[in-house]
This record gives sequence, C-alpha cells and structure tokens, in this order.
Amino acid sequence: MCACRLATVIVVLLLGAAAATARAPVQISFDHPERFTDAWLDQSHREAARSATTRAIGDWLQQLGQRHLRPNQSLAVEVLDIDLAGEFQPLSTRVQNVRIMRSDTWPKIKLRYTLRQGGQVVISGEEIVADLYYLARADERPSTDPLRYEKAMLADWFHDRIVEGKPAPR
Repeated sequence: MCACRLATVIVVLLLGAAAATARAPVQISFDHPERFTDAWLDQSHREAARSATTRAIGDWLQQLGQRHLRPNQSLAVEVLDIDLAGEFQPLSTRVQNVRIMRSDTWPKIKLRYTLRQGGQVVISGEEIVADLYYLARADERPSTDPLRYEKAMLADWFHDRIVEGKPAPR
C-alpha cells in the first residue's frame, strides 16, 4: 500500500515536471561554448566567467520569452558564438579585467532559432545579431550590468525578429 502511494506520487511529480518543461517558452542551448570568440567578463577565470556569461544570456532570453511569447508559442535558440562588446587590453597588471569599448569592438552573437506556434514552425533562421552602434546608444541604456550592450541588442533582435516577425537583414 505504501509503495503504491509512493509510486503514484513519483509518477505525478514526473508528469508535472514533463508538463513544466513542455511549457517552457524558450529552450536555449550553447554549441561548444569553449570555442566562443569572447564570452568572458573576467580574463583571469575564463571557464567560470564563460559559464556566468552563458547563464546570464540564457536567463535573459528566457525572460524575453516569458514577457513576449504567446501561450501557444515556443522558441528554441542555439547560441553558436558570442563576441562581447569591447575587448581586454593588456595595459597593466592592475587593470587586466577592464574591457575597453571602441567603435570597432561591437557585440555579436551568432544564433540559430526556431519559433513554433501550435507546433508549426512560424519562423526559423541562423544569423549574427550585432549592434555596430552600441556606443552611440550607450546613454539610452544606463546600467551597471556588464552585459547591458548584449542584453539590449538581444532585446531589439527578439522584438524585431520574434515578436514583429521582421525578416533578418541580408
């Protein structure tokens, strides 16, 4: 009797977990993050910094999906490469973790995506999302978030491509 109840509880929990997974509006994966161009905010701890960056970007895409996707929509995003805004300059040992922002070091994220609605593919593609003018818009996005440029860029992409359905630029 007790074993039957336990088995029932386990089955109910597993079904609930499966249903929660099925309702996840955005599924994110990262293809070989160890090969990403530049996905770390801290030069001295690259593996941990890359994991923190990918986690933050994945969380941000989840938030955008929760805010903007309709209940019958789902989005799968595979991140293929990350090149964060700015770059580290070996100026001195005291400032080794300072990113220098210049007009030629804009953020770029290469991704592959598929938006489904009611199980049908609405839009899919692969593109490099970039913001060449990120410094010109810096005053529009005041923040202490070290990924503010990438998040703003992804929010713009999400709105244009996923919410509005605009085609990718050629």
